[in-house]
Amino acid sequence: MQKQQHTINVPLLSSSYRSGSTETLGLDKLERELGHDPYDDRIGHPSPSPSSSGSRRPSWDSRRSIIPDRWLPHLSTLGRLRPHVALAVVLVVLFLMLLVALSTARHHGYLASGLSDGAGYDQASGLDWSAEDPVLRNYDWQKKRPHDSLTRMVDALTKAEASTREWLLITRPVSQVGTPIGVAQSPAPSPIRAGPATVQVGAGPGPYRRGSRVKWAALQEEWETGRQPSHCQNAPWMEDYAKLHHDIINGKRPSKVLEVMCRKGVQCGGSSDRLLGIFSSLLYAVLTDRALLITWEDLPFELFFDSVIIDWAQPEMPNSHRSIHPKLALKGEKQFISSITPPRADLDRFFSQDVFEEKRNEPSWLQLMTNRGVTLRSFNYPNVAQAMRERGFDPTTAYACMSDFLFRPKPNPLRFIAEYSSFFSLPTVYSIAIQIRTGDDAMVSSVIQTVRASPLFFVNEPPTSILIHQTDPQRDSLNTVQRHSNFFKCAATIAKRYARKDQKVIYYLVTDSHTLEEDALRHFSDRVVITGLSRSHPEIHQKTESAAKGQGSMYDVPEHEKKRLLDGTTDALTENWIIGKTDFQILSFASGFGKLPVFMKGLDNQTISLVAHDSDKNFPVEFALTGPGEQDCANLDSCVFEV
Repeated sequence: MQKQQHTINVPLLSSSYRSGSTETLGLDKLERELGHDPYDDRIGHPSPSPSSSGSRRPSWDSRRSIIPDRWLPHLSTLGRLRPHVALAVVLVVLFLMLLVALSTARHHGYLASGLSDGAGYDQASGLDWSAEDPVLRNYDWQKKRPHDSLTRMVDALTKAEASTREWLLITRPVSQVGTPIGVAQSPAPSPIRAGPATVQVGAGPGPYRRGSRVKWAALQEEWETGRQPSHCQNAPWMEDYAKLHHDIINGKRPSKVLEVMCRKGVQCGGSSDRLLGIFSSLLYAVLTDRALLITWEDLPFELFFDSVIIDWAQPEMPNSHRSIHPKLALKGEKQFISSITPPRADLDRFFSQDVFEEKRNEPSWLQLMTNRGVTLRSFNYPNVAQAMRERGFDPTTAYACMSDFLFRPKPNPLRFIAEYSSFFSLPTVYSIAIQIRTGDDAMVSSVIQTVRASPLFFVNEPPTSILIHQTDPQRDSLNTVQRHSNFFKCAATIAKRYARKDQKVIYYLVTDSHTLEEDALRHFSDRVVITGLSRSHPEIHQKTESAAKGQGSMYDVPEHEKKRLLDGTTDALTENWIIGKTDFQILSFASGFGKLPVFMKGLDNQTISLVAHDSDKNFPVEFALTGPGEQDCANLDSCVFEV
């Protein structure tokens, strides 16, 4: 396929690379061309048909249109048939209905949290946290109001739309919450499980009126099951691995651990790079039967996410180094290995040979530091791919399943996310995420210079490579809608092609440039929404005065700076999570921040990745820019992400 100049069109895990579902886009296109929903003439406007309160599956009425009436024989016809023939016809019809129901259930999938709907696994209790930092132990991201750009859109909703959104605002923060563990553990730890399913709470979405029937059906399913539909099926590995993990952590099996780490003072990257490393580590922990533990020494991971199934909290308390998993025994020495931003060939060899084969069983405790994603690449490793498929991993939903299995945002970030996801979920809204990466320097409106000095700010590097911030608003002022017009033109093309006539098009803009946010709000006041959150890079922070004078550790962080880093990192993770709640995504090429929520969503052919016209990044030869050219934003099949 000929590539467009100045543009790299990237689908989410393209169908040319693996089979995936495209029914959603196809159905919406058909609805739009007809000017109405093709199902309307056959069944009218179906009203919700509640199933019993204990049901966890959608009622048949909400899906009756799957089998056309003309396929079903009339009762009078059956009466004229011989008894054994009539019985055969009935059995055939029932068999067809069962096949359709099973295929529909597989298409929609259900959250992995269904594994923990029972009592849940206990976490260690009675731990002595007295020596630990109260700033970390008591950290709580304060709930924030959504940005005025969203509030204006919400104020314009119809009564029915507002009712649907209010139902989602009430139920999603309840059903999607997890359990705090590790450093965030409550004084009386609860069993690890997801929040309760909010089955048929409130009025739900009500009868279908207009907009996308696919989105309405998803809301109807959410109302009847009490959980937001996931594109992950309960893969075979989940239940088995949850039991294995629990047994290892509680000393019921010999210790066999994979601890994914970010050591203090090491450049592990931003939050998305670190998360990609966690997903890679979970995959290989499952494949090698190791219990996964997550240790971020600078900012404990359990301060940003809660668990829903397993206790992946770091093994030791940060200050006292007391065990958080007292029943987990260490046999032999811990072995540390690292793969931070390596060449691709080295990365492939590291995971397929070192981790998967050579260190499969020994040592019993493997410490792994990585910031690269290899989940999709692993399907190309001959010795790994078969093991992945045997455990139920598939390229389309691998990230979706792992994120469902591992964690949920904290309660307050979850409420903030629901403010946006409840709006984007409306059938009458077509949302397009536009993620424009302009650089960390634009994020802080500063020029970062590497010098030999003892400044106040630094990145986790040795003292000879320290960072100074000098205010330079002029640099960020270059980031305008005009400069990044290719992203907004692409969004207009996508909206024209995929949005229905009865849907309002919304651009969810995510950028590290405050100037670009303001300019976009001026140019597209009727469709742009932003979060208004401030973001922090976890590795750019201020030193204590003593550390600046060369006393104590150079990595010591003042108390107020810890809070800023925790809030800023949570801001970035929250804004990132919302990207996956949109209908379509236009991302900056080579930015893990945009790719990750798309992978976690688990849908094909709803993503395009663009390169900025003036990008100075060194991309691979196959993506070299050869001159000005028109962007083909209707093409979703040119190349794939490989992480």
